Amino acid sequence: YLRGLGCYANRQLHPLPHLIVTDQKMPRMGGLDLLAWLRAQPEFRLIPAVVLTSSNHHTDIVRAFENGARGYMIKPVRFTELTEAVRTIVDYWRMSSVPRREGC
Repeated sequence: YLRGLGCYANRQLHPLPHLIVTDQKMPRMGGLDLLAWLRAQPEFRLIPAVVLTSSNHHTDIVRAFENGARGYMIKPVRFTELTEAVRTIVDYWRMSSVPRREGC
């Protein structure tokens, strides 16, 4: 989807996101790899990326911010608390003044 390949090439039908929430540990591409990839793509540089993960290791947090994360949150254990954390992330970025690429 993010690469805009195949059926996702039409950005009118499949627009770029206004916010990206990622996990540190994912099956095909780790969160840090995703952040590094996003930073290398000019069209994604202004889109905030937030890491929502179970790792509270200082080195993971530092590496996430070094790779362009705009936020880092530890996943709560309970589903209701996780839902509230995601709602908080979305509400914060919805109310924030974030620069957008022209034409977006």
